[in-house]
Amino acid sequence: MAAKLVITQFSETHQYWSRELAKVKTRQHLIEVCDAFDDFTKDALRAAEQMGDAEFLTEFLPGFHFEKMNNGNGCAGKDWNKKYGRILFPEKLTFVALYCMKANIPFGMAYKLIMDKGAMKCSVPYHEESWKAPDDEEGVKIITITK
Repeated sequence: MAAKLVITQFSETHQYWSRELAKVKTRQHLIEVCDAFDDFTKDALRAAEQMGDAEFLTEFLPGFHFEKMNNGNGCAGKDWNKKYGRILFPEKLTFVALYCMKANIPFGMAYKLIMDKGAMKCSVPYHEESWKAPDDEEGVKIITITK
């Protein structure tokens, strides 16, 4: 079980998501990773829960590795992307990540600006007290997922 996600000023949550996603070996692990990112990845969680174990091994995982090798350029095909694209690019996480890249600011700052403007609804808390969460040098506090 994972702790709830905490965003601080210099959080780079989108990069952490990519690293955690790359470690996934089972459907159950994928579900746990999606769940750990809370409201940012609800659409990814739904997609992961809808697939079966056999589908994960024969369809999702090979396509995911192919996408990973080609920098997520849609190389696994339209059908694969239509079915599993939300796992690679969850809507809320991607929205904030695109804003942070466009504005050239950390994910956490982008998230705060977006939330302050009311441009997105998200239940993940933002903490201004410190520039880093106490347990993680990346600025994201997530307890390692255990089975």
